Amino acid sequence: MAAPPRRPPPPDRDRPPAAPAAAGPGHRHRGTTHWNTE
Repeated sequence: MAAPPRRPPPPDRDRPPAAPAAAGPGHRHRGTTHWNTE
């Protein structure tokens, strides 16, 4: 289980930025209600 977690990190770096956008407007993601309140 120590080796698998090391490979996911690379792909995860490009997923975080796209995660909020995929969530869509009005979707509470990490307390982003200041700009995603609609």
